[in-house]
Parts: sequence; C-alpha cells; structure tokens
Amino acid sequence: MLDIQPDVAPFLKDAITNFYGWALVMQFVQWLNADLAEPKATVIQRVELMLNGSVELALKNGQQLSQFGQTD
Repeated sequence: MLDIQPDVAPFLKDAITNFYGWALVMQFVQWLNADLAEPKATVIQRVELMLNGSVELALKNGQQLSQFGQTD
C-alpha cells in the first residue's frame, strides 16, 4: 500500500491492511467450509470484484478523517 501512496499514515495503512486481510481470509475460509464446491476461478473472481477500487476508496475516505492521522 505504501507503493501506491507513500504519504499514507501508519494507522490508516494498518486499519486498511487488517480489514482487507481478514476479508480475504474469510472468503477462502467460507470456500473451504463449503468443501471447495465452487470452482477456484469463481472464488478468485469474487475476491477481485470485492477489491476492485475499494482499497483506493478507503484510502481517499481515510485521508479525510483525523482519527486516521491524515488531517489536522
């Protein structure tokens, strides 16, 4: 994430990393709990759809909130 925007506050970077990390993990946990019933490509496509643009939006939104260390 620092490669995308090097000025991202550490607290915001950590919050986004934790959120999306757990979201990805849970997608695969659910797939495993369903005994891999869906094709792997379908699971990957769903994850890609979930992430497409949302990390950038989270960065943009977080930059507007003082509790994430981005503004005064």
